[in-house]
Amino acid sequence: MRHISIYIIVFVSILIPILPTNTLGENKKPLSDEELWDSTVREYLKEDLWIGKEGYIAANSLMVPMHIAFQENKKEWIDDFQHHFLKLSSSGLNNSIDASERLNTLQYYYLVSRFIYLCEFYHYPFPEAEKLTNHMIKVIEKIWTTSPAWMWNKVDFKGAKERVSWKLKNKNVDKSYYRAITDEELFIFSISADLKSIYYLKGLKNNTIDSIVDTAYTVYFQESKFTNNGNWIFQPGVYKEHPDYKFAGTDLVLNEEFPFYIENIAKDTSHSHRFPLWILSLRNSFPKNSKEFLFFNKVFNGLENQFYEEVLVPSDENHFDIPLTTNYMDGTNGIYRYNYSSLKRGDGYYPFELSGTLTLGWWSFLGSNRILATYKELASKFPLESQQLDVMLKKRSTLQNHNNVSIASGEKAFINGFRELICRLAINNKTSKQ
Repeated sequence: MRHISIYIIVFVSILIPILPTNTLGENKKPLSDEELWDSTVREYLKEDLWIGKEGYIAANSLMVPMHIAFQENKKEWIDDFQHHFLKLSSSGLNNSIDASERLNTLQYYYLVSRFIYLCEFYHYPFPEAEKLTNHMIKVIEKIWTTSPAWMWNKVDFKGAKERVSWKLKNKNVDKSYYRAITDEELFIFSISADLKSIYYLKGLKNNTIDSIVDTAYTVYFQESKFTNNGNWIFQPGVYKEHPDYKFAGTDLVLNEEFPFYIENIAKDTSHSHRFPLWILSLRNSFPKNSKEFLFFNKVFNGLENQFYEEVLVPSDENHFDIPLTTNYMDGTNGIYRYNYSSLKRGDGYYPFELSGTLTLGWWSFLGSNRILATYKELASKFPLESQQLDVMLKKRSTLQNHNNVSIASGEKAFINGFRELICRLAINNKTSKQ
């Protein structure tokens, strides 16, 4: 009997590592939202998240938790953010942003602008609001008017304003993507929209910020396409010739010399997941029933339709048994970033492999019942099974390699409860109704 027991123990010890993740945790009592918050969001906010790429990761991961903290009047949660931004105000501000860090900084500053806006909207006192608002205005004005603005195959423009103006005026370009309105510019627009709204709530006005928001309206109005059923796509075809989109039309590369471009390809879904909140910031910076407000509302509703009808792939329509997204916003599901520098040679993001951004929760800002129901289902799938993690994370690492990885990054965030918490909180996202 003793020998049999030993064999059983050995067998079980071999079996356990290959069991699905949810099988291992099925007898374990799920942690509450508060417990998950304590071990993830609260711990993460203790770090200096405005430094380098962490600013990009932080803004992606904290945007939904921050909005829900205000919506549900969770004072302790709001205080966690306040303590973090107080630390930013005392030791993390830099009036001169290196060009190589500009996108990371702008993404993080969008988190800051949203926090200050939420404080004003919910009448929550924040002693450093004026200082941080003035700092962001100074930074945005500089980037918009004087800082060198990089451009493909051209001498730097003097400020992002000049670059955007060139893109709007020039339809015939050497490469289609030379006209692309970049994430940097889209963040400038939405941060400025928040700053305009903050000033409005205080009875103030800034002409440069107002001008940037007016330019944003012009850009969206000119570069939007609405389908016959009202769905919305931004700048279709502009990335057609971009190297990242070279094999958008296929899921199998037989010869790297023969591209599979798509004429009117839409933006990839990973970078597009910020659009719901970007558009809400812009819409709400204009008076209700103004032509600008009504236009952005049309864009917002068109985006919701496009995402649900063309991009979102329900769990019963894929073999992973989890809600997924196509790789492109027009519903195309071909390869993205084949031979990209961070991937192995001959590799790319294959169908559904950009779905991980769904768990960041930003699509919940669309606020419709059917989108929030998707997040309810998604939250119920945690802990994810191995094959589900494989499709959500293009580059999975072993637990042994997690020591130097942010708790909001990669596989670590799926295992430690961070992404699960985001999906749980996203179920009740009411931002679009405000």
